[in-house]
Amino acid sequence: MNPNLFRSLWNAEENGSLINFDQQVINILKIDEHNKEFFRIAGLPETPAPYLEFISSEGLLLNLSKKFSLSEQYKDYWYLGTTAAGEIVTLKERTGHIVAIDVQNNNKETYINSSIIHFAEFLYEFSEMILKAIEINGDDAFIDNNIPEELLMDTIKNLKTIDEAAMEGATFWCNEFEEFA
Repeated sequence: MNPNLFRSLWNAEENGSLINFDQQVINILKIDEHNKEFFRIAGLPETPAPYLEFISSEGLLLNLSKKFSLSEQYKDYWYLGTTAAGEIVTLKERTGHIVAIDVQNNNKETYINSSIIHFAEFLYEFSEMILKAIEINGDDAFIDNNIPEELLMDTIKNLKTIDEAAMEGATFWCNEFEEFA
């Protein structure tokens, strides 16, 4: 997905506005140019499902060593926001992966997606699943884990075609989809 398409498809009214991040830091990140461009143009949603938030970053990109006084080991991890469980959502510069760091659990790292582009596509697909579930099962469909089985399976199938690794093993997304089981 290109960044302009993502911006046009993202339903800010239903899913929150998009945040633009610090252009100067994006420019010096050691990630590929497509992901830099996506980050520059599209950004990330403020508070997308499943209970993520990127408002706390205030659009700044700081490495975890500076932001949270973590060891130098985390100088290549860039703070994006948090999960509902309080894990830190980061861009891991060496690989371009999006990962969560659980500081309450010895800084355990959980894989989210292989890039910022894949992450944004997952957020979009997940938000679309929720909107469709609400149409079918009412306003509390997501809160009540009342996602129709066919919709759930179609979403998982779509996500696997976008970033298969994010849907295998003990990943963030696998944990999220276990909630619906």
